[in-house]
Amino acid sequence: MDKKVPESQTITSFYLIPEDRLPLPVYMVGQFLTFRLTTPGRPKPIIRTYSLSECPCHAEYYRITIKKEPSHQDSDNVSGSNYFHDVVEPGTRLQVAAPRGDFFLDPQKESPIVLLSGGVGLTPMISMLNAVADSGKKRPTWFIHGTRNGVHHAMCKHMRQVAAGNEDIKVHIRYSQPRPEDIEGREYDSVGHVDLDLLKALLPGTDMEFFLCGPPPFMNGLLKSLWEWGVPETRIRFELFGPATLLQEGTSVRRRKKETTFEEKAYEVKFSASGITAKWDPEYENLLEFAEDQGVFPDFSCRSGICHTCQYKISRGEVDYNFEPLDPPYPGQALLCCSRPRSNLVIDV
Repeated sequence: MDKKVPESQTITSFYLIPEDRLPLPVYMVGQFLTFRLTTPGRPKPIIRTYSLSECPCHAEYYRITIKKEPSHQDSDNVSGSNYFHDVVEPGTRLQVAAPRGDFFLDPQKESPIVLLSGGVGLTPMISMLNAVADSGKKRPTWFIHGTRNGVHHAMCKHMRQVAAGNEDIKVHIRYSQPRPEDIEGREYDSVGHVDLDLLKALLPGTDMEFFLCGPPPFMNGLLKSLWEWGVPETRIRFELFGPATLLQEGTSVRRRKKETTFEEKAYEVKFSASGITAKWDPEYENLLEFAEDQGVFPDFSCRSGICHTCQYKISRGEVDYNFEPLDPPYPGQALLCCSRPRSNLVIDV
């Protein structure tokens, strides 16, 4: 780790450079890094993922931006944040996998986009915002961010500077509980939560792509609002903090099927616990997406073969992997987010 920079009272950016000084792997805007952390008091390393918060134009380093969680909440799900804030210092060596993730933006397009974030969910959105500004494209962009107040608001001046230097980029910050020292028009633009009324007031319509990232309550509200407004699922991309089970019923966005150029057998896939059997469709990228469109909703989180939330027992049959998982699943089990059937299957879900 090269340096750490406070972005607010609770959020810090960490700049990473390669130990061998060789060129870093190029990443897509919005992707994340995976860390294997050896933490005090734990017999095994923990795996944590953090979004890259800078655009690839800075090829000499990676930057991640992390919120420190209160110690009493430092369970298995958040212990990595305190490790970074309390243990990692300049010169600390970290074990990092190459960037990955299917939540990303093509900065070379010119179609209008809306970047919606809640809390520290702004990290991939800052990467996207910077990439749009760096591209030189005249791309209509709305960056809309919600947070509690200035204590938790990271990169405030940077957002304003980017918008001031690009007439096609508009930034709106909404605080839910502003402090007396938070100045409206400087730190924030309005009070409340990011909701449908705010979107209707700021946006000219729905003919644009929407990118969302934030905690489950933020996602629940905005996904439902966008659908109520008539935004098609095909124009909504999102990254969720936490497993999909934290989303309320009716807010699970399913992925689109992908075209395929090769022949693949229509294997029979049985979801034994759900009582559903269907013929595999090779247009699907993986078994998780296929299951969701059959009305079966396995748990998931990263959708990238890292977190093992979508690991389920295979009672019969075999799978192939689209890419090698960072950590292999247990024997007799499979990661549904990155696997496809190699035979007829019975999956215990």
